[in-house]
Amino acid sequence: MPEYQNGVKTGFLVGRDVFDPDQPQNFLGRLKINDPQSLLNPRPDTSQAASRALFGWNPVWNPIQYMVGSVGEVTVNTTNGV
Repeated sequence: MPEYQNGVKTGFLVGRDVFDPDQPQNFLGRLKINDPQSLLNPRPDTSQAASRALFGWNPVWNPIQYMVGSVGEVTVNTTNGV
């Protein structure tokens, strides 16, 4: 069997046990295909603000718990346990 590469014979003859058919993905771009896809009933994204909000996480979920950040000072005194 003749071997094909990119739709063209390579000149090699191969046996049936090692024959690889030319792959269809080698022919991409040769055919003009126009297949635009559209959404059924498109809507604007109204959850963008909610998805960017920061909130506290609790495995049981407490809706009142929110993250609070602050800047301050911490003083640590250490003594030699004498």
